[in-house]
Amino acid sequence: MRIILGIVFLVFIVTRAIAGGHIDDPNHDWFEHQRNSAGGLCCEIADGHRMDDADWKSDGAGHYQVRLDGKWIPVPDAAVINPKDRPIDYAVVWIWHGEILCFMPGSAG
Repeated sequence: MRIILGIVFLVFIVTRAIAGGHIDDPNHDWFEHQRNSAGGLCCEIADGHRMDDADWKSDGAGHYQVRLDGKWIPVPDAAVINPKDRPIDYAVVWIWHGEILCFMPGSAG
């Protein structure tokens, strides 16, 4: 019985992560529709993670870096999104298996 409950719990957690989780967030639908410049959905397989201003930077020419695990990682140009109508002003990065799928700079960028 414990094994079955464990499997059910694991399936629930994995399903929530793949679906983008945070269903109770008032901006959930907005996040679910964000796409990178290659057309890939940002929330299709990864949750977005809020970035503090100190953990991302721009070179001023539209290229970005984010600090992950203490290291500065270049954001692929195809991953950058900058929607005009956004309900938030902070930066968000979407990562899947160590790859940056999408990055939205904060309003300071």
